[in-house]
Amino acid sequence: MAPLVVARFDAGARLGLGHLVRCHALLDLLGGLGWVRAVAVNAEGTVFLPDRGMATLVVGDDDAARMRARWPDGCDLVIVDHYRRDAGFERALRGWARRILVIDDLADRPHDADLLLDQTPGRGAADYGSLIGPATRGLFGGEHALLRPQFQAARRVALARRDGRAVERIAIAFGGSDPDDWTSRAIGALAACGFSGALDVVLGAAAPHGDRVRAAIAPFGDRALVHRDVADMAGLLARADLAIGAAGVSSWERCALGLPALAVVIADNQEACAAALARSGAAAISDAASLADDLAQLLDQPATRVAMATAGASLCDGRGLQRVALALLPSLPVRGGIASLRLAEPDDSARMLSWQSLPEVRRFARNPAVPTPEEHAAWLDGVLSDPRRWLMLIELDGRPCGVLRLDQAEDGRFEVSILVDPALQGRGAALAALNLAQGLCAGVDILAEVDPDNAASRALFLKAGFQAIDARHWRWRADIA
Repeated sequence: MAPLVVARFDAGARLGLGHLVRCHALLDLLGGLGWVRAVAVNAEGTVFLPDRGMATLVVGDDDAARMRARWPDGCDLVIVDHYRRDAGFERALRGWARRILVIDDLADRPHDADLLLDQTPGRGAADYGSLIGPATRGLFGGEHALLRPQFQAARRVALARRDGRAVERIAIAFGGSDPDDWTSRAIGALAACGFSGALDVVLGAAAPHGDRVRAAIAPFGDRALVHRDVADMAGLLARADLAIGAAGVSSWERCALGLPALAVVIADNQEACAAALARSGAAAISDAASLADDLAQLLDQPATRVAMATAGASLCDGRGLQRVALALLPSLPVRGGIASLRLAEPDDSARMLSWQSLPEVRRFARNPAVPTPEEHAAWLDGVLSDPRRWLMLIELDGRPCGVLRLDQAEDGRFEVSILVDPALQGRGAALAALNLAQGLCAGVDILAEVDPDNAASRALFLKAGFQAIDARHWRWRADIA
């Protein structure tokens, strides 16, 4: 049976859509891995749900009891993203939820969670202190930001634009609601500083001031476009040279694309994030009184914008969804140690190339030629930019010992490829890695291509529960695992 994940968050015109956006990014990823998804949300929040076919429970103060009643068999994972829920609520879900993931960025209340995600730059376990127990695993910093896959895919093209060129296009986006109409203020500030380029003005699903915004952009004529409920936000931001927006969840979207930004704190919960962005140099923080002056200054400072792009891109690479999903996996005992998977990073390039260059590895590869460093670098850059490809390091006791890659096809199934350093074979790491991959793709079939002459690999896949389709192709079926 496919695992069930239930997300508890609220959303609304005044509350905003940040919790909804980041929870849905993770729900969509898990759905692509075969999980059954559901949400428990306030009544107003149901209006803004992007996936109407997902099981939905409207909840209030008695949400823990109602969640238990709605899904009496429990769930495999509950995601709690709610500033008014703490350890008391989370303890009420113990036994019903096999694992609890809490998303927080305030560090102001206790939690009883298996995983705590706080994407604020510089945050760590010390910021929570006694608010979390020793068994809670922390996932801290922008590297864990829950961004839609489109941002990972758009990153390479976007970063190529961050070369100090003149600002010709500005994106204005104040999140899903913008109840205080900061959008019109930003447009007015641009008019005041004489900006003569193009504007992309984004209004979210809950934005109530559409008429005022359209009146504000009228002086810009056909140089300004209003975009409502944008599907390809990454593409829109990738084309921009500067952004103006809130210092909330959308900050990570801008950082992933290296987009210089002037950010405004429009809610109390954004203050810590704004301070961290300013310290890192990833954004400039402004307010109503200084918005026009700050814009004029930033427009005239190409070196500052390049530095912002570099700082932002280093905080968040758009692969946070994959990191969080892998954090849901256990470590497995093997002969003489513990095996685990982690996401591959650019710094792993030389190690992976050294393994790929070994004769015993090339012997059964699709392409037996040893890749050149240039070919390997281009390959790695392409893989890390593709959200449908999962490149992971297999680790033994925290030390890399091999590579496992999952490539997702259009039909949703994955193809797996695996190698383990020959010097570390025979300890069970390869089998453990395949078992972990099966846990990741809990509801999706996995395919493998194995050279008929590779007896060791055939034995490995057989032991992992794969079945031969023909002499070269194997399949693991999620529905009979």
